[in-house]
Amino acid sequence: MKLLSILLASPLTILALPGTSPDGATPAVLDTNAAAARTCYLRSEALDQNVGCDQDPYTARRVRRVTGGDRPVVTCITKGRKVSWNFSSGTETSDKWDFVESWGCYIWSGFTQYGCERELPFLDICREMDISLT
Repeated sequence: MKLLSILLASPLTILALPGTSPDGATPAVLDTNAAAARTCYLRSEALDQNVGCDQDPYTARRVRRVTGGDRPVVTCITKGRKVSWNFSSGTETSDKWDFVESWGCYIWSGFTQYGCERELPFLDICREMDISLT
């Protein structure tokens, strides 16, 4: 009976583990081939501003401007720099960023509709970043 309890608890324990690599020392990196993706809509208030997709969630290096017709397909969520934005519903502040694999960049989660990231993986790194120090 004890063995059965351990076997039944094991899958739940595995699901509860944080996003780390098998050795536990390095951050997890998303295997986008195995991950689910979610098509998101951009919030209309954000489109009136200079909203875009950044090279990484830390440095604000814009690599792509977004428009109302864009539908980013988000594959992962990560933490980055904190952004505050004044919407008509009030000021939102968050350090959560959505990775758009097809664009190869990150968009601040405040610019996508509520619930966009539901059930997507929250990882330390969504892709290996190529940040040169030149």
